[in-house]
Amino acid sequence: MFKAASRNWRNVYQILSGRQDPSTVVFKGTKEYYIQLYSYGSMNNSMRLANYLKVLVVRHPLERLVSAYKEQVLFRHLGPRVKTYMNQQYKRNITLQKHISFSDFLQYIADNGPNNAHWALVEDFCKPCDVQYDVIVHHEDLSTDAPNVMRLLGAEHLIAQFPSSHREIEVYHNETLIQKYYSGIDRKLLQKVWGIYKEEASFLGYELDL
Repeated sequence: MFKAASRNWRNVYQILSGRQDPSTVVFKGTKEYYIQLYSYGSMNNSMRLANYLKVLVVRHPLERLVSAYKEQVLFRHLGPRVKTYMNQQYKRNITLQKHISFSDFLQYIADNGPNNAHWALVEDFCKPCDVQYDVIVHHEDLSTDAPNVMRLLGAEHLIAQFPSSHREIEVYHNETLIQKYYSGIDRKLLQKVWGIYKEEASFLGYELDL
C-alpha cells in the first residue's frame, strides 16, 4: 500500500525476483522495475495468489495523508494539481507548490475523494476482500514485523538493509505525527475527511484520536 513503506518493500521484491543486485541496492531512491499482478494473465495470477506469500502493510489513514502531503504534494508532481484546484475552486492565490497548506490538501481530498494511489482506500487498491493475505503488517510495528516477514520470504540477508527510519516509528507515531499536522485543522473538514476513511480505519484497528 502506498505511503506504508511501499517503496522499500518493492525493492525487496526486486531483489528476490533477480531484477536488482542485493550488494548494490540502496533502498531509498532505487529505480523500480516491478511487474503488476494483472500483467501475468488470469491463469498465472491464480497460481501466484494460491502459492505465493501475500503480505499487506497498512498504516493509519491520517498518517498516510501526512506522508502523501509531505512527499507527493509539496515536492512532487501532485502538488500542481492541488494548487490549481484550490486556486480555481476556492479563489486562493497559491503561487508556489511549497505554499500549499495541509488544510488545502485535506480540502482537496474532501471534495474529490481518494482519487490517487497515494491516498487511495486499501479496499480499492489492495482488494483485501478478494485476496486472502497471509500476513497483515501495521506500519507502526515494522521494527519487529519487517524482519519476521523477510524471514518468511527467505530474505534474512536483507534485514540489515531495511531502512532504520522505519524502526523508529514507535517514537514518531500517532501522538506526534497526527497531532502535529491535524491540531489546527477545522473540525468540520477533519470529520469530512475522516468520513472517507472511517470504515477502513475501523477494519484495520485504527481510531480518530484527536
